[in-house]
Amino acid sequence: MIQQLFEISLVAATLATGLVAGVFLTFSDFVMRALGRAELAAGIEAMQMINREVYRSLFATLLLGLAFVSILLAVVGIFLAEPDVAL
Repeated sequence: MIQQLFEISLVAATLATGLVAGVFLTFSDFVMRALGRAELAAGIEAMQMINREVYRSLFATLLLGLAFVSILLAVVGIFLAEPDVAL
């Protein structure tokens, strides 16, 4: 039972990590390129507005929560590993 819960949690955390990676890729590819083409003052203002919104959004909470869950899963995985499994 514990092993199944661990495996399901591991798959969910892996998918969530992929989703966050996609958000970062999108941001760095599209948003930063668009901000680079904008007027200097407009680009700075837009980036500051993005930063304010990110810190107040659900994304920041999920990102930090995902980091905590990933560390927790790594620790649990170490304790659930069989003696003959290489870590």
